[in-house]
Amino acid sequence: MRRLRVGDSEVEDSSGDISERLAEAFARREHPLCLCQPDGVPMYVVRAGGRHVLKRMPGSGPRHDPDCDSYEPPHALSGLGAVAGEAIVENARTASPCSSSISACRSRPVGRRRRRARRSMPAR
Repeated sequence: MRRLRVGDSEVEDSSGDISERLAEAFARREHPLCLCQPDGVPMYVVRAGGRHVLKRMPGSGPRHDPDCDSYEPPHALSGLGAVAGEAIVENARTASPCSSSISACRSRPVGRRRRRARRSMPAR
């Protein structure tokens, strides 16, 4: 259960009117605050699948309390820092993204196979 400040009031993300509150915040382009920290951590609202969803701001995961649903450990502690920026490599020849850790990179589009030329048999 997460406490939020939406507008001038505080609400829990499990309360019955959270959907309406998030819709109002979305319409006002307001950034709700997650109150897992004394000063609050800014969040944002997106509209997805006909409903409004609360999201954490990019890069703000470590600012949340470790017990908060929006917490994400710093990249240096999670192991992500070691591969950040290196997991996807562009193949300049084919302009198709290839992962450096997966051997299934393709040099031609999926679904196209090379066709062997058939030798025609002389008619008898």
